[in-house]
Amino acid sequence: MNELLFPIVAIVKIACQIIAAYGAFACASAFEPGDRTRRSWRLLGTAMVLFAGGQLVLAWWHVVLRTQAPFPSPADACFVPATLVLAAALVDFAAAYARSELRVGSAREAMRTAVVTALVVGVLVGALLGRVLAADAPVLERSLAVAYPVLDVALLVPAVVVLRQTWHLRGGALWSCWMLLLAGIACLAVGDIVFAYFATLELTALDPVLDVMFVAGYLLLAAGTRVQRQALLG
Repeated sequence: MNELLFPIVAIVKIACQIIAAYGAFACASAFEPGDRTRRSWRLLGTAMVLFAGGQLVLAWWHVVLRTQAPFPSPADACFVPATLVLAAALVDFAAAYARSELRVGSAREAMRTAVVTALVVGVLVGALLGRVLAADAPVLERSLAVAYPVLDVALLVPAVVVLRQTWHLRGGALWSCWMLLLAGIACLAVGDIVFAYFATLELTALDPVLDVMFVAGYLLLAAGTRVQRQALLG
Protein backbone atom coordinates (compact mmCIF):
# COMPACT_ATOMS: atom_id res chain seq x y z
CA MET A 1 0.00 0.00 0.00
CA ASN A 2 2.83 2.40 0.85
CA GLU A 3 4.39 1.82 -2.57
CA LEU A 4 1.16 3.14 -4.10
CA LEU A 5 0.66 6.03 -1.66
CA PHE A 6 4.21 7.45 -1.81
CA PRO A 7 3.99 8.71 -5.43
CA ILE A 8 0.36 9.84 -5.08
CA VAL A 9 1.07 11.90 -1.96
CA ALA A 10 4.24 13.34 -3.52
CA ILE A 11 2.44 14.45 -6.70
CA VAL A 12 -0.44 15.98 -4.72
CA LYS A 13 2.01 17.95 -2.58
CA ILE A 14 3.89 19.29 -5.59
CA ALA A 15 0.64 20.24 -7.35
CA CYS A 16 -0.64 22.15 -4.30
CA GLN A 17 2.71 23.90 -3.85
CA ILE A 18 2.77 25.03 -7.48
CA ILE A 19 -0.85 26.23 -7.30
CA ALA A 20 -0.10 28.15 -4.10
CA ALA A 21 3.00 29.73 -5.66
CA TYR A 22 1.08 30.76 -8.77
CA GLY A 23 -1.75 32.17 -6.65
CA ALA A 24 0.63 34.20 -4.47
CA PHE A 25 2.44 35.72 -7.44
CA ALA A 26 -0.91 36.42 -9.13
CA CYS A 27 -2.09 38.24 -5.98
CA ALA A 28 1.09 40.34 -6.00
CA SER A 29 0.49 41.32 -9.62
CA ALA A 30 -3.17 42.16 -8.97
CA PHE A 31 -2.36 44.79 -6.34
CA GLU A 32 -1.50 48.35 -7.35
CA PRO A 33 2.26 49.02 -7.78
CA GLY A 34 2.37 51.11 -4.61
CA ASP A 35 0.60 48.57 -2.40
CA ARG A 36 2.69 47.56 0.61
CA THR A 37 1.66 43.88 0.47
CA ARG A 38 2.93 43.21 -3.07
CA ARG A 39 6.32 42.30 -1.62
CA SER A 40 4.67 40.11 1.02
CA TRP A 41 2.80 38.08 -1.60
CA ARG A 42 5.98 37.69 -3.64
CA LEU A 43 7.80 36.36 -0.59
CA LEU A 44 4.95 33.90 -0.02
CA GLY A 45 5.16 32.78 -3.65
CA THR A 46 8.94 32.37 -3.40
CA ALA A 47 8.55 30.23 -0.28
CA MET A 48 6.13 27.95 -2.09
CA VAL A 49 8.53 27.61 -5.04
CA LEU A 50 11.26 26.55 -2.60
CA PHE A 51 8.91 24.03 -0.96
CA ALA A 52 8.11 22.64 -4.41
CA GLY A 53 11.82 22.40 -5.16
CA GLY A 54 12.40 20.38 -2.01
CA GLN A 55 9.45 18.14 -2.81
CA LEU A 56 10.83 17.52 -6.30
CA VAL A 57 14.08 16.32 -4.72
CA LEU A 58 12.12 13.96 -2.47
CA ALA A 59 10.27 12.69 -5.54
CA TRP A 60 13.33 10.57 -6.36
CA TRP A 61 12.52 8.40 -3.33
CA HIS A 62 8.74 8.81 -3.27
CA VAL A 63 7.95 8.46 -6.98
CA VAL A 64 10.92 6.61 -8.48
CA LEU A 65 11.96 4.32 -5.61
CA ARG A 66 8.52 4.37 -3.93
CA THR A 67 9.96 4.44 -0.46
CA GLN A 68 10.36 6.85 2.44
CA ALA A 69 13.07 9.48 1.91
CA PRO A 70 16.02 9.58 4.32
CA PHE A 71 16.40 12.28 6.95
CA PRO A 72 18.39 14.42 6.44
CA SER A 73 18.26 14.61 2.64
CA PRO A 74 19.31 17.15 -0.04
CA ALA A 75 15.70 18.42 0.03
CA ASP A 76 16.44 20.11 3.36
CA ALA A 77 18.55 22.62 1.43
CA CYS A 78 15.23 23.87 -0.01
CA PHE A 79 12.93 23.31 2.96
CA VAL A 80 15.02 25.28 5.47
CA PRO A 81 15.18 28.50 3.40
CA ALA A 82 11.54 27.98 2.38
CA THR A 83 10.49 28.12 6.03
CA LEU A 84 12.61 31.23 6.58
CA VAL A 85 11.14 33.00 3.55
CA LEU A 86 7.61 32.03 4.59
CA ALA A 87 8.26 33.47 8.07
CA ALA A 88 9.62 36.64 6.45
CA ALA A 89 6.46 36.91 4.35
CA LEU A 90 4.28 36.71 7.47
CA VAL A 91 6.36 39.33 9.26
CA ASP A 92 6.04 41.56 6.19
CA PHE A 93 2.27 41.07 6.08
CA ALA A 94 1.97 41.86 9.80
CA ALA A 95 4.03 45.03 9.41
CA ALA A 96 2.03 46.12 6.36
CA TYR A 97 -1.33 45.60 8.05
CA ALA A 98 -0.20 47.38 11.24
CA ARG A 99 0.65 50.45 9.17
CA SER A 100 -2.38 50.29 6.89
CA GLU A 101 -5.75 51.98 7.18
CA LEU A 102 -7.33 48.68 8.19
CA ARG A 103 -8.52 48.55 11.77
CA VAL A 104 -6.36 45.64 12.84
CA GLY A 105 -4.52 47.10 15.83
CA SER A 106 -1.31 49.04 16.22
CA ALA A 107 2.30 47.99 15.67
CA ARG A 108 2.77 47.98 19.46
CA GLU A 109 -0.11 45.52 19.89
CA ALA A 110 1.39 43.32 17.18
CA MET A 111 4.74 43.32 18.96
CA ARG A 112 3.13 42.43 22.28
CA THR A 113 1.29 39.51 20.64
CA ALA A 114 4.56 38.33 19.08
CA VAL A 115 6.44 38.34 22.40
CA VAL A 116 3.72 36.43 24.27
CA THR A 117 3.38 33.88 21.45
CA ALA A 118 7.13 33.37 21.24
CA LEU A 119 7.31 32.65 24.96
CA VAL A 120 4.41 30.20 24.95
CA VAL A 121 5.39 28.32 21.77
CA GLY A 122 9.07 28.42 22.72
CA VAL A 123 8.40 26.68 26.03
CA LEU A 124 6.28 23.99 24.38
CA VAL A 125 8.85 23.30 21.65
CA GLY A 126 11.73 23.45 24.13
CA ALA A 127 10.14 20.61 26.08
CA LEU A 128 10.47 18.40 22.99
CA LEU A 129 14.02 19.39 22.12
CA GLY A 130 15.58 17.89 25.23
CA ARG A 131 14.78 14.36 24.14
CA VAL A 132 15.85 15.07 20.56
CA LEU A 133 19.24 16.37 21.72
CA ALA A 134 19.70 13.30 23.88
CA ALA A 135 18.84 10.89 21.06
CA ASP A 136 21.46 8.50 19.71
CA ALA A 137 21.57 9.97 16.19
CA PRO A 138 24.18 11.58 13.91
CA VAL A 139 25.03 15.21 14.62
CA LEU A 140 23.56 16.51 11.35
CA GLU A 141 20.30 14.67 11.95
CA ARG A 142 19.98 16.02 15.49
CA SER A 143 20.92 19.52 14.30
CA LEU A 144 18.16 19.55 11.69
CA ALA A 145 15.72 17.98 14.13
CA VAL A 146 16.37 20.98 16.39
CA ALA A 147 16.50 23.53 13.56
CA TYR A 148 13.05 22.71 12.16
CA PRO A 149 11.14 23.25 15.44
CA VAL A 150 13.07 26.49 16.03
CA LEU A 151 12.23 27.66 12.51
CA ASP A 152 8.61 26.72 13.06
CA VAL A 153 8.53 28.87 16.21
CA ALA A 154 9.73 31.72 13.99
CA LEU A 155 6.90 30.81 11.61
CA LEU A 156 4.11 30.47 14.16
CA VAL A 157 4.85 33.74 15.96
CA PRO A 158 4.06 36.07 13.01
CA ALA A 159 1.22 33.71 12.01
CA VAL A 160 -0.49 34.35 15.36
CA VAL A 161 0.12 38.10 14.95
CA VAL A 162 -1.57 38.09 11.53
CA LEU A 163 -4.38 35.93 12.95
CA ARG A 164 -5.01 38.52 15.66
CA GLN A 165 -4.93 41.34 13.12
CA THR A 166 -7.27 39.75 10.59
CA TRP A 167 -9.66 38.56 13.31
CA HIS A 168 -10.87 42.17 13.41
CA LEU A 169 -11.93 41.75 9.77
CA ARG A 170 -13.83 38.48 10.18
CA GLY A 171 -16.57 37.90 7.69
CA GLY A 172 -14.80 39.56 4.78
CA ALA A 173 -12.75 38.17 1.89
CA LEU A 174 -9.44 39.05 3.54
CA TRP A 175 -10.47 37.17 6.66
CA SER A 176 -11.51 34.09 4.66
CA CYS A 177 -8.20 34.16 2.81
CA TRP A 178 -6.15 34.35 5.98
CA MET A 179 -8.09 31.69 7.85
CA LEU A 180 -7.17 29.29 5.05
CA LEU A 181 -3.55 30.46 4.83
CA LEU A 182 -2.97 30.37 8.59
CA ALA A 183 -4.63 26.97 8.96
CA GLY A 184 -2.29 25.69 6.25
CA ILE A 185 0.77 27.22 7.94
CA ALA A 186 -0.26 25.70 11.27
CA CYS A 187 -0.51 22.25 9.65
CA LEU A 188 2.96 22.62 8.12
CA ALA A 189 4.53 23.89 11.34
CA VAL A 190 3.06 21.20 13.57
CA GLY A 191 3.86 18.54 10.98
CA ASP A 192 7.47 19.75 10.79
CA ILE A 193 7.91 19.70 14.55
CA VAL A 194 6.43 16.22 14.94
CA PHE A 195 8.33 14.87 11.91
CA ALA A 196 11.69 16.11 13.19
CA TYR A 197 10.96 14.63 16.61
CA PHE A 198 9.82 11.24 15.30
CA ALA A 199 12.52 10.97 12.63
CA THR A 200 15.31 11.42 15.16
CA LEU A 201 13.78 8.84 17.51
CA GLU A 202 13.10 6.49 14.53
CA LEU A 203 9.36 6.42 15.17
CA THR A 204 7.53 5.76 11.88
CA ALA A 205 4.06 4.60 12.96
CA LEU A 206 2.50 8.04 12.46
CA ASP A 207 4.09 8.79 9.06
CA PRO A 208 0.71 8.50 7.24
CA VAL A 209 -0.80 11.04 9.66
CA LEU A 210 2.08 13.43 9.00
CA ASP A 211 1.58 13.05 5.23
CA VAL A 212 -2.07 14.01 5.69
CA MET A 213 -1.04 17.10 7.69
CA PHE A 214 1.44 18.22 5.04
CA VAL A 215 -1.01 17.65 2.19
CA ALA A 216 -3.70 19.53 4.12
CA GLY A 217 -1.26 22.37 4.78
CA TYR A 218 -0.31 22.85 1.14
CA LEU A 219 -3.92 22.43 0.02
CA LEU A 220 -5.10 25.12 2.45
CA LEU A 221 -2.34 27.47 1.30
CA ALA A 222 -3.36 26.93 -2.32
CA ALA A 223 -7.01 27.57 -1.41
CA GLY A 224 -6.12 30.73 0.51
CA THR A 225 -4.23 32.29 -2.38
CA ARG A 226 -7.10 31.38 -4.70
CA VAL A 227 -9.67 33.11 -2.47
CA GLN A 228 -7.54 36.26 -2.34
CA ARG A 229 -6.94 36.23 -6.11
CA GLN A 230 -10.65 35.86 -6.85
CA ALA A 231 -11.46 38.73 -4.48
CA LEU A 232 -8.92 40.97 -6.21
CA LEU A 233 -10.13 40.10 -9.69
CA GLY A 234 -13.76 40.59 -8.64
